[in-house]
Amino acid sequence: SRGVCCKTVEGLRQSLIHFPSAAWLVRAVDDTFVFLDQLNLELQAFDARKLLYVGSASTSLLCNFADYAGACGEAHGGGGAGVILSRPLAELFMEQSHRFLQSCNQDDSDLGHFLRYTFDVHITNLPGILQEPRFDRVNGVRRADGVLRDIPVCPVPLPPAVLARLDDWGPLLPVAPLGVQRLISLHSDPVLWPLLQRLPKLATALPTGTELLAFVDASGRRVIGPHFEGLTNLGICLHLNRNRLDSFQAAKHQPTVKQLLPSLATLHWAAAHG
Repeated sequence: SRGVCCKTVEGLRQSLIHFPSAAWLVRAVDDTFVFLDQLNLELQAFDARKLLYVGSASTSLLCNFADYAGACGEAHGGGGAGVILSRPLAELFMEQSHRFLQSCNQDDSDLGHFLRYTFDVHITNLPGILQEPRFDRVNGVRRADGVLRDIPVCPVPLPPAVLARLDDWGPLLPVAPLGVQRLISLHSDPVLWPLLQRLPKLATALPTGTELLAFVDASGRRVIGPHFEGLTNLGICLHLNRNRLDSFQAAKHQPTVKQLLPSLATLHWAAAHG
């Protein structure tokens, strides 16, 4: 809504004023969990002096609706997972924010459209920024007396990446399994945050060569329906780093196909059959 567009602009304005030495500005919402230390580490790969816009690459296909039509098909950072602007980009954007507000209806998609169209700044995707699913539970971790226990060993091959087919809007890329210490921000229910807060500390306490893996738990399916078919489970499992190399050939090998592929195996077909 236009009100959220105004909040985005004012939030950036106040952040630039009150944090004059901040190299990066993060725009998050009330159900975005941010792993601050891990965010700082991941951003070290970039030059904060450049015009950079970082997030979960997403798009909208709502081309026939007036409020969405202009940004239809444009890549943008999905708002639920938060977006990150380098300070020079935030300052440049603020100089032209009045133009942005003249036509903004949907803040995250319109922001991506505006930055790309006016400044040739395109979204940079980071795999640890997860817009969808919106997580509300963690599979594979049990809390007892405030301690995380009974973390399962990862299957071999390791869990696959999961792509959600687009019908109206959503992430452009699959959610690929990655180490817990590379998670940056999650669109998630705040009820989950106390558990999420413990994950990095748990990961650092593991023996050398052992890692916690985070993944979308889709029961082994690789392509599923829009919005991850309502899945809300973040899977966590334990594995040895050497398993990545040792099990790659098994991961690459196609399992026996129980049903013959149709002549045109579309994303719609794949979402229905996994």
